[in-house]
Amino acid sequence: RGIYMSPDVATAKRFGDGLLKFNARIGDVVKEWQGSVAPHDRDRFDAFAKRIGQFQEFRRELVRRGTEISPAAGREWGDNEANRSVRSALNKDIDELAKLYAARSQAIYAQVETGIGQTAFWMALLGAAALLLAGIGAILIWRSLVRQLAGITRVTQAIAAGENDVAVPYQERRDEIGRLALSVAVFEQAMRRNDELARTVSSEGEARARRQEITAHEIDRFSTDVESTLAQLSSLAEGVR
Repeated sequence: RGIYMSPDVATAKRFGDGLLKFNARIGDVVKEWQGSVAPHDRDRFDAFAKRIGQFQEFRRELVRRGTEISPAAGREWGDNEANRSVRSALNKDIDELAKLYAARSQAIYAQVETGIGQTAFWMALLGAAALLLAGIGAILIWRSLVRQLAGITRVTQAIAAGENDVAVPYQERRDEIGRLALSVAVFEQAMRRNDELARTVSSEGEARARRQEITAHEIDRFSTDVESTLAQLSSLAEGVR
């Protein structure tokens, strides 16, 4: 319209330069778009690109006529049914492509939302499974380790309290629990031997004390007998005199 309404070629040229720049930008956008078109959309996009090419060619010819001949010549070329038909067809193609990609976008969004819902479901399921496995692991650890350690701890406390006739469990195991039980059993045997040795030493001490007491008593009795005998001998000797 700037070219159509220009009073002279110089004025039309100012509008023509802007139109050519915009025309070139349309071509650049179409080239970039071609790089991301899916194979199943190639035929549809090729027809659209061809329509874009026709539109650009009309605009270049419009600028050429309006700036090299006259604005009236440019209007005569651009303001006609053929140009309007190309523009209408191009607008229709753009609308169809917009609707197509809008529908695909909605389908993709729906798939994304479905995927998010499924992901949330599976994450919740995996979380529940992880909690279940953690609970089962805790139970297994308690049954295979904590309970045995508690039992060995009770036995160790009983031995430390002086109970020597205590059975140490889990000695038949071939793991850390079994080795710990064997160590406690060795400790229990050592404590028993120490108690037996202490009782033996105590018994021997008591026997020694009794022997010493008997010996002292016998010595005292012997001394008394000797003194009595000597006293009797002295009395006899005085009687003889």
